[in-house]
Amino acid sequence: MTNILFKIAALCSVVSIPLTTALIPGKKYEIPIEQVKPLPIVERLIYCETRGRNLTVLDSNGKLSKGVLQFQDETWDELSKRSGIVGTPYVREDAIRMANWAIDRGELWRWRNCAEKIRALAPLEPKPKSPWLESPSN
Repeated sequence: MTNILFKIAALCSVVSIPLTTALIPGKKYEIPIEQVKPLPIVERLIYCETRGRNLTVLDSNGKLSKGVLQFQDETWDELSKRSGIVGTPYVREDAIRMANWAIDRGELWRWRNCAEKIRALAPLEPKPKSPWLESPSN
């Protein structure tokens, strides 16, 4: 029986499916999965974004943000294609793995609001006013 569990665990890691329970006809087995350790900055982003809760929120751009790190579908899909990471933003380990990957590649800007709040990024400078829009001074 242990041999079957190792085969299932190996299969899960090959296709990157984070399973915690294996169902075998008539039985249920818990399979330990690799814990994904978040970068320290990711831990702070999780707290800022959702206080560690798995949420779905309608964002200011009218799109849904999902999971502990508030990924939007377009962002998740783009990063998934580039990184080869599969999963869902609703699975904490998947979201952490994706955020670790993105931040390692300089994409902290994807969490700009929280990154500024936790002082991981400098606030954006306001755009300078165009001299063409200013009224002439008399």
